[in-house]
Amino acid sequence: AFYFCQSLREIDLPNTCFYIGPRAFHGCSALTEFRMPMVMNTINAGVFEGCTGLKEITITPRVASIGPYAFAACSSLKEIAIPDNVTSIGERAFYCCIGLESVTLPETLEEADPSAFEQCVKLANPPDLSGYKLPQQ
Repeated sequence: AFYFCQSLREIDLPNTCFYIGPRAFHGCSALTEFRMPMVMNTINAGVFEGCTGLKEITITPRVASIGPYAFAACSSLKEIAIPDNVTSIGERAFYCCIGLESVTLPETLEEADPSAFEQCVKLANPPDLSGYKLPQQ
């Protein structure tokens, strides 16, 4: 929908929006703020990939899964708190988030790809995801 829309700075979707398609905001490098609708339950593949200006994201409590490459190369993200409802994190979901310094994982996590936090060079203690089963693709 907004693929490589490099002038898009802010998005505030209504709470009636429950689905955002894969790669919808891919490459929106000026995007700094996104308010996620409370009814969303999935962050699809590559939705925010390459959103280098995205500084923070609040994942709402209804989200159960984070798709592959969902936040890959979001180099301005500093911290991410994944809420308790999330049970699945896909392949390279936060790949190359070079500014990421802090990650909080929920106890409810059941499936996680070991590559989810690859190349997050500022993470002092990257999460060990090796004990989780792989998400269904």
